[in-house]
Amino acid sequence: MKRKILFLSVIAFVIFNLNAQQWSSVVNNNFWNLNSGKIGIGTNSPKSKLDVNGEIGCTRNINDIVNLRLISNKYSLLLRNDGADTYWLLTNYNNINGIWNHLRPFRINNSTGNIYFANNRVFISHNSGKVGIGTNNPNSKLDVNGEIRSRLNGTANLRLVGGKYATLLRSDGVDTYLLLTNYNDVNGSWNNLRPLKINNATGNVYLGNNNLSILHNSGNVGIGYENPTVKLDVNGTVRAKEIKVCLNQGCDFVFEDNYNLMPLNKLNKFRFKIS
Repeated sequence: MKRKILFLSVIAFVIFNLNAQQWSSVVNNNFWNLNSGKIGIGTNSPKSKLDVNGEIGCTRNINDIVNLRLISNKYSLLLRNDGADTYWLLTNYNNINGIWNHLRPFRINNSTGNIYFANNRVFISHNSGKVGIGTNNPNSKLDVNGEIRSRLNGTANLRLVGGKYATLLRSDGVDTYLLLTNYNDVNGSWNNLRPLKINNATGNVYLGNNNLSILHNSGNVGIGYENPTVKLDVNGTVRAKEIKVCLNQGCDFVFEDNYNLMPLNKLNKFRFKIS
């Protein structure tokens, strides 16, 4: 009964002041701005149509589901808590008062705090901070189940930072390089070292600033040559403890310790026979 009397008193008070177009205190520091139509709850200077200085509680329904609907032009955005997860949901075009569609742009698991984007295609683990793209069980800080593409003005860089150095995997459109930064300059540009280069058109591999070349099609290896013409083409002195030469996997077995050589007298007879 007291509540009804208080409510009727508030209504009468508001109606009485409608023509005055001034601030009117209602009850417990809640105000109406009769000039702008703004309502303040816990504040006497509301900046929006509804300005609340404090928490807004939204009571669950019979199924323990809570919705807050934001309407703008042809779409609605719903902030929905079904007890297990909290979602951002969308309505279909021109159906602002209807139910949400199949899109799931954002979801938070209420018990774990894990975050899911784009219908679970991107995942962030609350406890570990790991991010999964295409997987909800990332094993690294960034775990991608699929292709990673990087490009900027015709070039692409992937920087791996470890300790005092950074390694860059770089493609400039012509070649793909493995590059290095200087000591203690992990965010800087690469230095003049060229440990690895691959030609994008031919697949040829060059190591040690082109000092060693491996041709993709022929398999020829060049040391000191960028275009070797034989299987091993060396521009310089070769030092070896042992060299074994085979012609079509020829007769090197005769040099084995357990090979029984033909006696010289038989060899001499054989020589005269074939001559």
